Amino acid sequence: MLLFLLTQQHESFRAQQADEVDGGSEVYFLKQKAVNSCGTISLQHAVANNKDKLASDDFYGAPDLTWEKKSYFVSSK
Repeated sequence: MLLFLLTQQHESFRAQQADEVDGGSEVYFLKQKAVNSCGTISLQHAVANNKDKLASDDFYGAPDLTWEKKSYFVSSK
């Protein structure tokens, strides 16, 4: 895991990239909504994108939702 100081320049770049990401249907992607939860989200991505080896059905209860709605779906569990 990598920890680094966020700057305004990085935040602007991150916001630009976030607008361009759609995730696609084969990749499990959800957007981080809680501050400082990047480690948790990275672990969720790692588990969910190895579906055939690790993930439970809780990750796939809403496969057709957008990444933003998946974020709310997972946080409601």
